[in-house]
Amino acid sequence: MRRTWILILFGWSLAGCSTGPSPVLQGISIAGDSVVLLGKTSQLSVLTRTAAATSFDVTAQATLTSSNTAVATISSTGVVTAVTAGTTTIAASYQGQSAQVVVQVPPPAAVSLHLGPIGTFSDIGQTQQLMLTAVFNDGTSRDVTTLAQWSPLVSDFAVIVSPGGLLTTRGFGTGTVMASFDGLQVSATVTVTLAGTFMGSGVVRLPATVAGPGAGVSGVFVIGTSPRAGTLISNTDAGGNYAVGFLMPGVVLTLSKSGFETTTLTVAGPDLDAVIQPVTRITAGQTVNITMAPTDTSYDPSPDFHCGNCRLIRVVAPATGTLHLDLTWTGPGATVAIWSNGTFVGAPTTPQRVTADLPVPAGEAVLYVQSPPGVFVPLTLATSFATSAPLVTWSVRSSDNSRKTKTTVKLPGADRRVF
Repeated sequence: MRRTWILILFGWSLAGCSTGPSPVLQGISIAGDSVVLLGKTSQLSVLTRTAAATSFDVTAQATLTSSNTAVATISSTGVVTAVTAGTTTIAASYQGQSAQVVVQVPPPAAVSLHLGPIGTFSDIGQTQQLMLTAVFNDGTSRDVTTLAQWSPLVSDFAVIVSPGGLLTTRGFGTGTVMASFDGLQVSATVTVTLAGTFMGSGVVRLPATVAGPGAGVSGVFVIGTSPRAGTLISNTDAGGNYAVGFLMPGVVLTLSKSGFETTTLTVAGPDLDAVIQPVTRITAGQTVNITMAPTDTSYDPSPDFHCGNCRLIRVVAPATGTLHLDLTWTGPGATVAIWSNGTFVGAPTTPQRVTADLPVPAGEAVLYVQSPPGVFVPLTLATSFATSAPLVTWSVRSSDNSRKTKTTVKLPGADRRVF
């Protein structure tokens, strides 16, 4: 039994033996983020530095102080809490070693701006005091109206804004107010229009394609008449954008540009988006392929017919005759119809085909091709033309001029001669 106890004690003794002297402490350092936002915290750590290049976290054993607790405080566990903007020195001491770090609490920075109030003005010379509110990264917000830079300081046609944010209307139309503060900008649109009217804006585009909306069309001339303000005129910019003032529901705007079909837009509200179609013109006997789009425009060929989701095709006939139309398309369930010169062809001869024979004079015949809204319908229009036989009228008198005969005949060919 004695021999067993000796072995146990000897084994315990070996396990508890030190393998060498403790690392020599050469200094300490403070690690962590030294920039703390107002109302936020940052964790600092006190780390030892030894000759053996080892490091230990001794934050809980160190003594920590702040030279300016009005700026930031530090807890016994190394948590720095920002109080006000400024700088403070955080000092740490441990076993005769010390370290310091300068902590900065920057002033709050604006992260967003809010501009208001913006109303609608009905006369020239009206004023409104604007207010600019900044929201800061510490969660606070305050009025910075008098600290902001305002534009336009000179009128941009409709409004002018003083350095203190006082808006004054100078003309009818729309103006843009912009305010800048702390590297941020915010803008708002101001409308000056007669009472009972409103401003409208939109984009004039080509018909949509399967790939997406049609491109904006520049240089479109827009004209209309307002009961309150008379003639209204506007033009689209490079992106197809335009705006019109003094509008009322029911005002009709006409949109036109060389090389495009003239179309109209009946105003219902401030949204003035419209589609304008390039002219499609073929000679009788030719074939044209087009794709009807969900955004095709509408036309009113006659008082009793409205062609919605419509595409206009012009066919030039060399003479008076019969224009044969053969319209085919793809797209299950799609129904396509043609309207021209008072003739409406709506019943397809097969599920995806419409044919028609239309008498036409020499010159240009206008066809209106209508498809269902909301879908793309690829179609092919083939045309052929037959000239009508001419009518010839002549008179024959008797030799004594006592009797006169008038005869009209239809000549089947151009080379037929009558003597």
